[in-house]
Amino acid sequence: TAKGDKLSDKTVASDTKGGAVVAWNPKKYVKKDGTLNLINSGETRVQWVKADKTLRYPTEGLLVNDPLHGDVNGIKAFEDGAGGIIILTSQNRLYFQRLDANGEKTYAGGGKLIADASGILSAISDNAGGVFVAYYHFSEGTVCNRINRSGEKIWGENGIFLSKEYVSAFLARDESGGIRAVYVQRDQFKSEVFCLRIDGQGKTWSFGAVSVCNDTRGLY
Repeated sequence: TAKGDKLSDKTVASDTKGGAVVAWNPKKYVKKDGTLNLINSGETRVQWVKADKTLRYPTEGLLVNDPLHGDVNGIKAFEDGAGGIIILTSQNRLYFQRLDANGEKTYAGGGKLIADASGILSAISDNAGGVFVAYYHFSEGTVCNRINRSGEKIWGENGIFLSKEYVSAFLARDESGGIRAVYVQRDQFKSEVFCLRIDGQGKTWSFGAVSVCNDTRGLY
């Protein structure tokens, strides 16, 4: 990071070659009326640390989003298997960006708009150059989608529905190219954990999600 930066949101993922892809949102000190204030810069920066501990990009990382889109409240980054990096940034909307093998941005500005969404609930590499991601869509509820290296939503415009509410969600790959989506549904009396299997093409279990457990004391 640049000297003096403080970190807000941050993420790290293995590049499967002994190195790591790191992304972060630096906070900046801004002087106003003689007082230093720490503010969200609205920036998403990325660095690739290689297995020999050298940095692929300049020390301050590469800026991959548009700070004018607002404060950053979620970041995920993954190596795409073709020498590039895929980055998801949440700035009250969900944006997709890809750096090619030369560190050049595929999309101008802040990236390709994926959805009007709040935060990134869970995101993992699909091991095929893309990502599985769960997020809260302002009109659809909590959904998950698969996004390929080109920024295309494989599971349709609105993805796979999980819940109308904003819920905790966790995604895990299975051995068949799909995922298990685990999420917690809450009401005023209890919390209940559900699991839904989604294959690589977006087909779910015919019987829907399975209840794993429930508890009146609350689950998180």
